[in-house]
Amino acid sequence: MNQKLEASALKVIANNQGYQVKGEVKINGQAASMDYRKPMEGDADIKLQATLDDASRARLGLDLGPASAGLFRSSWSARSEGRIATAAWASMPI
Repeated sequence: MNQKLEASALKVIANNQGYQVKGEVKINGQAASMDYRKPMEGDADIKLQATLDDASRARLGLDLGPASAGLFRSSWSARSEGRIATAAWASMPI
């Protein structure tokens, strides 16, 4: 997707079981909440949540045309399973 992710501060927790990075971020200038977890053994998991308007969906390449006008609350979840990544996306009009 080649999107720029920025954050002024992130909370990082690391221990013998793995690590977690979470906080408020901006993806291509769009505010979002991020939670990334990577256990020592197993797959990484990332969750993102954002409220997207028409302009922000277009900036992120999610423009679906006139069928998706207005604000949408969106959630993304992805997990890396070895070298294969699975992802899910849900969006609901506000």
